[in-house]
Amino acid sequence: MSDDSDSGSRLIKLFLPILFLFLLVGSVHGGVVSGYFKPSVASGYSYHWYFREWGDYCPACHHTDCLLVNPKGVPESELTCSVCGADYCGVTGLDKGGGRWRLRRPQTNGMVDMGMVKVSIDMSLSHIDGYLMRETVRF
Repeated sequence: MSDDSDSGSRLIKLFLPILFLFLLVGSVHGGVVSGYFKPSVASGYSYHWYFREWGDYCPACHHTDCLLVNPKGVPESELTCSVCGADYCGVTGLDKGGGRWRLRRPQTNGMVDMGMVKVSIDMSLSHIDGYLMRETVRF
């Protein structure tokens, strides 16, 4: 019985760093850019992490499939166009060069992408541990 708990414990220790890295880096899939961001322009948002999804389209240069998630490594995380270099606040979608442009929310077609699981970044370790132990699949 202790072998099962030891293997579950090792699984959690292996899984957690990968999960947090995925959550912080963000992703680009199907014309949508997503990730965790803090506000980086003047706004009414409090300074903490928000999960946002944006259409992968730059309103400054009108290119698609060009937005990168935080390539410069700024603390708040931001979106940058790989074509024209415009920077956008990941929370509000406003361009950081004066607010002339705003990113668009992704278009939805009524379908849900079941491939991505969103987990709150402030979830406690004990909650994750309990969740993983309940959801373990036995072969």
